Amino acid sequence: VGLELPTIEVRFKDINVEAQVYVGSRALPSLLNFFVNVIEGCLNNLQIIPSPKKQLHILQNVSGIIKPKR
Repeated sequence: VGLELPTIEVRFKDINVEAQVYVGSRALPSLLNFFVNVIEGCLNNLQIIPSPKKQLHILQNVSGIIKPKR
């Protein structure tokens, strides 16, 4: 038909992405770690024990432009 779709340019500035993750052998997906994580999460929600998760910075102050058709 020859219709051209409108294009959009996406701009972002100072994007930060962080996550709380387990480190070491606790980060491995296993059945034992799953059950330990569930029990630990319940105890953490009840404020009985502190969370062993560490803060991981994935992106820090990232800016950029995504051009149309990219």
